[in-house]
Amino acid sequence: MIGEIWTYKATKPSDNLEKIRPVLVIGDDGDNGLEFVDINYAIISSSASCGKYDVEINEETAKCIGLKRPSVIKTTKIYTGSRQKLGCKIGDLTDELRKEIMPIAKAYSLSELMDALNYYIKKTNRRVTFEYIMLEDINDSEKEAKELVSLLKGINCYVNLIPYNETSHIEFVKSTKENILAFYDRLKSKGINVTIRREFGSKVMAACGQLRANYEEGK
Repeated sequence: MIGEIWTYKATKPSDNLEKIRPVLVIGDDGDNGLEFVDINYAIISSSASCGKYDVEINEETAKCIGLKRPSVIKTTKIYTGSRQKLGCKIGDLTDELRKEIMPIAKAYSLSELMDALNYYIKKTNRRVTFEYIMLEDINDSEKEAKELVSLLKGINCYVNLIPYNETSHIEFVKSTKENILAFYDRLKSKGINVTIRREFGSKVMAACGQLRANYEEGK
């Protein structure tokens, strides 16, 4: 459920009227098999302006995830409501977010990647390593930690958390030390073998990726 986009009979606070609208599920208690449990969701709007903390969905991404037009995920409008008010699933945001961060994901979806990994493990009986780059406000929250634990459940693996090395021509920002440690603790508490990669050279812009970026910029 988490990361999926559904139609939902949501109540509009301004007039207290129910309206069918798309929402992004950001939390649910569905693992207990009950249909009447609550979910946490964020409103998706095609008419609202994009605020400082909102997530904008462009036309191309909107089509990929089942939305009819460019929209905004209103991250400042998080609600809790009954699971029974869910309508139909529209799409899944998780793989689309991966495609925005890593263009190679357009060729190989997450499901295809996991199928290949499971096949490799079955054939070789060897452990695999997941390199997870920590990006502030993109993939470093409790939500993503839970999704990663769910994705890796039952897999013989090792996770290496990598603080992102910032460059001037890409807008990604490195996760804070506190967020990285919290992410680490969440994985560790669920039995995932995990470490945090040590940083070398980032203070002088000489870490992985930074030298190439500086060379291309002529610095």
